[in-house]
Amino acid sequence: MLKKVIRFNLDDLLLYLGVEGGIFLLIQLVIGGVMVLLKPADGILISDIILPIVAGILILLSGVTHVTVTFEQALRFGQTRRRAVGLTAGLMAFEGVCALGCAALLALVERYLSPPLWAWLAGRGHWVVDYPGASGALEDCQVLNSFQLDWQYYPAILAIGLGGGLVGGAIIQRFGSKGAWILWGIWMAACFVPQMMGREVFAIGDWNAYMIGSCVVLGIGCLVWSLWSLLHAVVKG
Repeated sequence: MLKKVIRFNLDDLLLYLGVEGGIFLLIQLVIGGVMVLLKPADGILISDIILPIVAGILILLSGVTHVTVTFEQALRFGQTRRRAVGLTAGLMAFEGVCALGCAALLALVERYLSPPLWAWLAGRGHWVVDYPGASGALEDCQVLNSFQLDWQYYPAILAIGLGGGLVGGAIIQRFGSKGAWILWGIWMAACFVPQMMGREVFAIGDWNAYMIGSCVVLGIGCLVWSLWSLLHAVVKG
């Protein structure tokens, strides 16, 4: 049954490819234009940090949609609530892996194919990535600084995207239009509360164990409530 649901929603993958591919193309055009016009001695590789974040946002947004649409459709077609939740979560996980896989693939394309192109556009015969010394010490060489996420962040992005999509979808599924206002309030709180807690809250690596533990407990609590809500969902015909 899950294979049929995935097959029925395969066109969603075009959305991921279109958005991530479009952002990737924009990055290449902007950096390529800078190389042609300004011919700087250095440059940056940033797709490996931007695209996974974009993929996480897409996973979250599509998850909300699947909970409010795919889940309810499954119930209308006679599936039990538990099975509908399982099918929806399975579909979200499949699309999430595909979204992050696409982001990783495009990041690899930039890392291995873009440097020689950018060096050629800047009129330089060589290039080097993450040169430890001063770029001015190299002649006729394009120095590229890479910004990338470690591989262990990919499962974290997937988990946060799936969990956020499930929670957001469950809120809207239960409260309807009021749920959208609840999500808006959560977003506003996420934007303004950190500003009240000081500058250190923005440096994730400086978070203490209490802050990390609080976020984990809050996330688990929201996820548990979401599952409970969906397993007791009422779908209006």
